[in-house]
Amino acid sequence: MRFKPFPMRRTLSKCLMTLTLLAAFSPPVLPAAAQDTVAPSEAPRPIIRPVPDDALTPRPRPRPASLAERAQAILEAGRRAELRAQNAASTRNPRINAAATIDDGIVLDSIALIGVFGTEESRRALLRMETGEFVRVSLGATVDGWRIIAIGPEEVRLLRARETRLVRLPE
Repeated sequence: MRFKPFPMRRTLSKCLMTLTLLAAFSPPVLPAAAQDTVAPSEAPRPIIRPVPDDALTPRPRPRPASLAERAQAILEAGRRAELRAQNAASTRNPRINAAATIDDGIVLDSIALIGVFGTEESRRALLRMETGEFVRVSLGATVDGWRIIAIGPEEVRLLRARETRLVRLPE
């Protein structure tokens, strides 16, 4: 492929024609005598109104009425969390800790029965799920695809599809 030179003459002539055309549309130049006839006092002035200094300063929006209540609720929640943490660590006697703790009492990676409560007619159970979540259930409830089909004094029966699972209280 051969290099072709840029047609510079044609481009320059187009530019000169464009400048000539634009010059035809420019406003006529006033003679020097006509420019001096307008006095500076007669020239139109823009209307300027004085602005007070405090109008230029941005003002904050007023606080919502419930702000103090919300702040108080946040502080209370923090205090309650602190108290819970203190109560959890309050038993420092090793003998009491040993008596209150059962090693390997529940299996943490499956559903575990924590407790059964209520009357015989309306029993409910507290289950710990594989995720660590605690769920309160009653007869007929469904949890993670398992339906509660029976709640005994120390056990809960679960049904999913054709599989039945018996979950007992830890010994």
